[in-house]
Amino acid sequence: MRGLKKIAILCLGMATACSDYELNPKVEVIPVIESPNIHVTPTSLNFGHLDAGIGESKSQVITITNAGNKDLNLSYVGLDAADLVYTITLPHITTLEPDQATRVTVTYIPRTYETNANSVLINSNDPDEAVVTVPLKGESSAPVIEVDPIYYDFGITYIGCEEKTVIGVTNVGDSDLVISDIQYFVSYPAELSIEIDTAQLGPFPWTLTPNQRQLVTIYHEPWDLQADSGFVEVHSSDPATPIAQADQEAMGDYYAWASDFYEQEEIANADILFVIDNSCSMNGHQTNLKNNFASFIGVFAGSGVDYQIAFITTDNENFVDNKIVHSTDPDPIGDVTAIIDGIGIHGSGLERGLWESYEATQTGKDAGPGSAFLRNDSRLVIVYLSDERDGSGTYSSMTHGDYASHLLTLKSSADQLSVNAVAGDHPTGCSPPWAQHGAGYYEVVHQLGGTFMSICATDYGLQLDTLARDSILLSAFELSDVPIESSIIVTVDGRVHTDWTYNAAENAVYFDANAIPGTEAEIYIDYAVLAECEP
Repeated sequence: MRGLKKIAILCLGMATACSDYELNPKVEVIPVIESPNIHVTPTSLNFGHLDAGIGESKSQVITITNAGNKDLNLSYVGLDAADLVYTITLPHITTLEPDQATRVTVTYIPRTYETNANSVLINSNDPDEAVVTVPLKGESSAPVIEVDPIYYDFGITYIGCEEKTVIGVTNVGDSDLVISDIQYFVSYPAELSIEIDTAQLGPFPWTLTPNQRQLVTIYHEPWDLQADSGFVEVHSSDPATPIAQADQEAMGDYYAWASDFYEQEEIANADILFVIDNSCSMNGHQTNLKNNFASFIGVFAGSGVDYQIAFITTDNENFVDNKIVHSTDPDPIGDVTAIIDGIGIHGSGLERGLWESYEATQTGKDAGPGSAFLRNDSRLVIVYLSDERDGSGTYSSMTHGDYASHLLTLKSSADQLSVNAVAGDHPTGCSPPWAQHGAGYYEVVHQLGGTFMSICATDYGLQLDTLARDSILLSAFELSDVPIESSIIVTVDGRVHTDWTYNAAENAVYFDANAIPGTEAEIYIDYAVLAECEP
């Protein structure tokens, strides 16, 4: 307006009148356009190279400014793709007045050895640039664990055999990997196992440089038909996978079946050695033995067995009265009665029945190899009678197993030996009358599959009758092949029996004392055979 007024004044001062044009000039007015204008800096973010192995991270800021003259509305600010390594903080305001700015913080937290790309998208009402894209880039170093194979199926492994597979643990990252532990978890019963050669590799932790590989071995050794499973857990410094897992499956199966047949027969000859406790507490027990011995001899007489009977005491390995009672003697019961009466109760209070029977059966001794008592074609029967535990440990360092092994050497096969005891009940003893647990005797008898009976029983007739029958009937049956113990099925005269145990050392089935098959019984023992495994 100031310019127009000046022109008008100049016209009035002129000699001639100003034209209409000069008095009323036409001015072109350009309209002002109101619009938001988005401005984003920087246009891209590069976070460089970080170390994910130590948890390194980095944050950068994006500034959004409204360079226009109308409010800028931000409808969306976020990542182009869902991401676990990039995070973004939303702007604190979403409507920007002219010349107003806001900030967005982007943080890069790498997880492993990788390159990560993404973008920040900013949507607004800017008519010329509705979407602004800010590219993101970052790289990182880290140890990376690889367990291979992550799954392995052994398939079928024959019971009694062993299969194996190797699991590799490799560092496929670009920085050192620390293995802090390797654990193995298996189904029950545990028939899968792991072998970690710490002798060569050293104890944990292990440090694996990039591309270094270590091996562990998984074994499958089944003993049943159940499916087996296991998994390895490898604990390491891999930031993305601190616990790596590899799974295994396996199945056991039988290789073949065998069936052994036996017919129970009575033995023809028996050499019977009684080891009698002659300490002061044994008067009543010796009397019971003497009064009921007819039950013992009656079984032998009725079966026609050619028997010999001799006695030693728990403090002397020599035969009492230097006498052997024979089945052909005119009065064997009278002979035994006289021997028991002569034993008496004035012997040592340190009963050592195992030691004395060991000494008595040495070469050159009364019951040893080559003696008149121990016949090659006869069954050796030993019966210990005592109301106290065996004290042989005072005389010798031999173990119960040593005594059992020695007695087995006296005969050519286990079924030619019967070792029994009448002693205090396992494991606490018994009363009345009082008797201490027959420790020592119990272990040897149990190991050799003999009969262990209570010395506190009121009916010695039944005790001796049982011992006699066990002596002349086979209680152990040697198998023709090596069985898988859990598969053994025993039938006697067509009925399944469970009153038996398997002795691996003798490869024989031993019937319990109260379940020994009778004369002419038909016995079948069926079992799965251990496979002949490949080396």
